[in-house]
Amino acid sequence: MMTTTPLFTATPIVRGRRVFLAGIDWLPVTLRAGKNVKSEARRQGADRVVSYRYRDSQKNPQWVMGLVNWAKLALPKGCKDGYALALLIARQLKGSGYAIIAIDKAHYGFVSTIDGVLINDVVGYKAAIVQTQKNFLQFNREPEGGWQIFAPADWNIADSQPFDLDGLLAGSGFPASTRFQATSRKRRFLGLFTLCGLMLVGYVGWNGYQTHQETLRQAAIRAAWLAQQQTQTSPALRFPWHDTPRLMPFINACAERWQKIPLSLAGWRFKEAQCAQEGTLRLAYSKPVGATVGDFAYRVKQVYAGQTTPYFNLPGQGDTGGFSQSVIFTPSADTRTLPEADNQIQRLTTFAQRMRLPINLQEDDNRQVSANGEERIMPWRSFSFSLETAIPPTLLFDELDDLGLRLHIITITLNQGRLSYRMEGKLYAKS
Repeated sequence: MMTTTPLFTATPIVRGRRVFLAGIDWLPVTLRAGKNVKSEARRQGADRVVSYRYRDSQKNPQWVMGLVNWAKLALPKGCKDGYALALLIARQLKGSGYAIIAIDKAHYGFVSTIDGVLINDVVGYKAAIVQTQKNFLQFNREPEGGWQIFAPADWNIADSQPFDLDGLLAGSGFPASTRFQATSRKRRFLGLFTLCGLMLVGYVGWNGYQTHQETLRQAAIRAAWLAQQQTQTSPALRFPWHDTPRLMPFINACAERWQKIPLSLAGWRFKEAQCAQEGTLRLAYSKPVGATVGDFAYRVKQVYAGQTTPYFNLPGQGDTGGFSQSVIFTPSADTRTLPEADNQIQRLTTFAQRMRLPINLQEDDNRQVSANGEERIMPWRSFSFSLETAIPPTLLFDELDDLGLRLHIITITLNQGRLSYRMEGKLYAKS
């Protein structure tokens, strides 16, 4: 079973028939796809798209598109036009800076730019926005003239002023480049499709009934097989969720290590960090113009006193270097009874939807083959999953029970001043 949920939702601020969307999912687009962003947005599963073009630090043209699914926004009737709030705020920043705005009593928005290019468009509770602000300032050099800063007065941020959101949204007109466009094509042959749909209703209903009966039959066969397996003499089972780090201990151990990493070594800039359950934090850095692999290797050995060995993409361009650090995890057994698979899947999917995280979920093969070739079916079900977010993992899972939920890898990527996190793990359930 494979489940992919591209949520493409956002936080709406309604003003009359206009809707201003904050916390949009922004995706980079190839130059070829950028020539037809509507088609690319449809391929991604979104029904509204907004895009902008900019030049990166090497003056190369880049495309970025913001995606939403209009129906998932639960808007009042009569709402027609949607605008990307971050693009409107970015025009007010006029260079490099950030704006913190109050969305409602509990949520805030964070929008940042570097040289006029949108970097962050995040909505969250205050703690998440504070962390996003820290990350932005940590991974981006302050411009010569300083940052332009907008923030609520009670945040007490030096050299800041409140952002007049109401004044901005009260405008009579907004740039067309900030307006969302529908991605759908004109539906031709609608009558034919409707007729075909009516003709298929009877077949689908009967086929659905047969599928349901087959599912019940397979479940009965599976239960009988598992019961037989349990009665046979076999080595003691190793339950993988018993002796692996639980959710927050794993995240906290990784965070404690990656928060201490240098952002630059011999001029090489931090690029990526990957923390794995095996107890390693693998770091990658990108080479700036004029630097050499020898400079990086010497600096790593100097800083870490020979405790780690640098590596490079050699033979090759030699433009990526890195090294590894050890991470110590403390397993803490969780012997609670696993829930049914449907409950586990719904619980994790609900969490992802509430946090607006795209989720990829796929069931694993629960057969195990011994050294002598004997096949054995494990008395549990497992699902591999991945989540991607701009929210630091330390702030993401506070309210999620980790029953049967384990992370194996967290990957942090820095791209154009943006930090993103990818988490991969396993979800276990009763068979």
